[in-house]
Amino acid sequence: MKRATLIWLITAGILVLLGCAVFTAVLAVNGWDFTAIGNVKYQTKTVLITDEFSDISIDFDTEDIVFADSVDGDCKVEFYESEKEKHTAVVADNTLSIEKTDTREWYEHLSFSLNSPKITVYLPKIEYGSLHINGSTGDVSIPGGLAFETIDISVSTGDVKCSASSLGSMRIKTGTGDISGEYLTAKELELSVTTGRIKFGFISDAGDIRLNVSTGKATLSNVRCKNLSSTGSTGDIKLEHVICSDKMTIKRSTGDVGFEYCDAAQITVETDTGNVTGTFNTEKIFIAHSDTGDVEVPKSVVGGKCEVTTDTGDIKLSVG
Repeated sequence: MKRATLIWLITAGILVLLGCAVFTAVLAVNGWDFTAIGNVKYQTKTVLITDEFSDISIDFDTEDIVFADSVDGDCKVEFYESEKEKHTAVVADNTLSIEKTDTREWYEHLSFSLNSPKITVYLPKIEYGSLHINGSTGDVSIPGGLAFETIDISVSTGDVKCSASSLGSMRIKTGTGDISGEYLTAKELELSVTTGRIKFGFISDAGDIRLNVSTGKATLSNVRCKNLSSTGSTGDIKLEHVICSDKMTIKRSTGDVGFEYCDAAQITVETDTGNVTGTFNTEKIFIAHSDTGDVEVPKSVVGGKCEVTTDTGDIKLSVG
């Protein structure tokens, strides 16, 4: 090794050790609080909403959106925000609108912080009109007990947890985030993910449910609805105690399809390389075909039609 190269390596090692020592010293001075080492200052601001409204509209970037019960019965919005990324909450045309104003210069976008901006909306437990949320990388959390006429949520990489009910349609779409919820009702439920997962349970008196998945996994449990349809590429779908009064239609490419004590008046399943397995509650007239996989289904001549087709997957279904 050349002498100059050796000197550079030793110098680099000393600088790395010095940086680690400075980083440790700063943490120690701040009581080992990692959030204190950023160069972006955060503060909390609360806005009391006194005007009446029905609809809610939120546009956000990287903030986490959290809905919470109002203990005192007042509606208010709490912002945990940076000094140059201010938020507003105003009522106009019967709509509570929450937006952000970014006053940072271009070079200030290079700043860093381990804090996460957050918007908390405190609402009394009453019925509201439409809920519209559109954002980028933040998470969205809506507890049960709240009810809206319609719910429309679109997030790029954040997770969405929604247990609120919808008197009409509920549409939730994410890119790489997960979607989950339980103990809710919806006349129409549409859930879409690209690489995320869908997990919903304890849905009663639902109308049509549509699940759209690319490479993620979908799980539904304890669901009663009219129709269920699901499409996907490589994602699996697992249904547990899912009862449809009309049709159940599932299409997958390489994903597996699993049933656990499910039922529907008419069932259609199509896969390429995925396996189809599980148990139904009542007798079915099975029409099952696989090009290279094994097929094991009951030989029943009564009940609703259950048509299952795969290319290389196995089909193993029973009635119990």
